[in-house]
Amino acid sequence: MYLSLWDDFYQQSIDLYKSDPDRTRYSFKYKPTGLLVFKTTNDVKCLKYKTDRINDLNKLERMNLTMMQLMQTGTFVEVEDPKPEQKKQETKDKKKKRK
Repeated sequence: MYLSLWDDFYQQSIDLYKSDPDRTRYSFKYKPTGLLVFKTTNDVKCLKYKTDRINDLNKLERMNLTMMQLMQTGTFVEVEDPKPEQKKQETKDKKKKRK
C-alpha cells in the first residue's frame, strides 16, 4: 500500500523491521521520469512511498542510515539531520581540501 506521508512510512517501516527482522527488507528505485519509490516488505505486508521532489533525497539518506543501524545493531537511535549552516560549512571545507 502506498502511504502519503513520509513520517508514516518511515515509522511503519521501522516497526515492520522490528517485528520481523529476518524477513524484512527495503529497497528504493529511481525512475527516469523523476519518481523515487521506497518500499519495505516482509512478504506479508508491503509499504510504499513515492515522491517526485528532489528534496526528498535527504529522506533516502536518513532511511539508509536508520535501516543499516537497525540491521547491524538491532537498536535504533534517532539521528537528527545536520543543521543547514553545518552542511554549508562541511561543503566549504571539502572545497578547500580539493584546492
